[in-house]
Amino acid sequence: MVLLSDRKTVRGYLNPAYLGTSETLDLLTPDGERHAVSLEDVRSVYFVREFTDDFEPERKAFLSRPKLDGLWVRLRFRDNDTIEGVVPNDLLAKVSLLGKDYRDYSLETVEMFYKDAWAAGYHIPLALRPAAS
Repeated sequence: MVLLSDRKTVRGYLNPAYLGTSETLDLLTPDGERHAVSLEDVRSVYFVREFTDDFEPERKAFLSRPKLDGLWVRLRFRDNDTIEGVVPNDLLAKVSLLGKDYRDYSLETVEMFYKDAWAAGYHIPLALRPAAS
């Protein structure tokens, strides 16, 4: 869900690996259409399980210091509204994922699980990928 500066919403699927790599967000709508949204018009992006009208957090600030590992951050919007959250301590380690092709990242993830399963004693027949043309 993308919340625009004018408080309107745009529903769609977004590949988080491409956030910050261009001046637009490239969304795939639930109807299967591509929709480009200028970052200048974006207030916030919410990753949700279902596209419902009730997607914004009920509380935008912690009542006390969060007991979570990570960096406690407060973001201030252009209209002075704020929201707080916790970002992981290893956030900079994830910078290498920005702009990475989701197909390569997905393949690496599957390969990692395959190796872990093999090491645990599970033997899964390996399907060969077609040669690149």
